[in-house]
Amino acid sequence: MSRRADQHQSPRGRRHPIRPDLNLQGIALQVGCSPSHLSDILSGRRRVTPKLAPRLAVALNLPLARVADTIAAWAAQAAFTARRRSR
Repeated sequence: MSRRADQHQSPRGRRHPIRPDLNLQGIALQVGCSPSHLSDILSGRRRVTPKLAPRLAVALNLPLARVADTIAAWAAQAAFTARRRSR
């Protein structure tokens, strides 16, 4: 199976589509949470808390109103990709 350059096994190496200059670890550092916690949020396993949402908006250069929609879209894409891989 071939992978694109932006796809890695490690969640720390995975690039965010809005901020491709940062990997998951870099975004987590800016937000102030662990990479695993952020990975859970971005994959849809956890919800964004009101405390974390403004920090994510700043880190991802998004308006606060778009944070939830963006994360939901990324979680849906991750779930779709996981289903495709499991076939």
